[in-house]
Amino acid sequence: MTDNISEKTPQAWDTLLEQYRHSAVETLAQHLRTGTRCEACGQPWPCRAACAAEATLEL
Repeated sequence: MTDNISEKTPQAWDTLLEQYRHSAVETLAQHLRTGTRCEACGQPWPCRAACAAEATLEL
């Protein structure tokens, strides 16, 4: 397989990180707190999707 992590160029990493950040922003726009639960998925707040999205934005 040629998609080896060590073969990624800095530009490729920047592009991937930007895509992850964009997805994270979209996720946070959908997964909102409603009382003690997530409006989108019904999990207790903060839901897994919101936590993962926030962690992605910290990259």
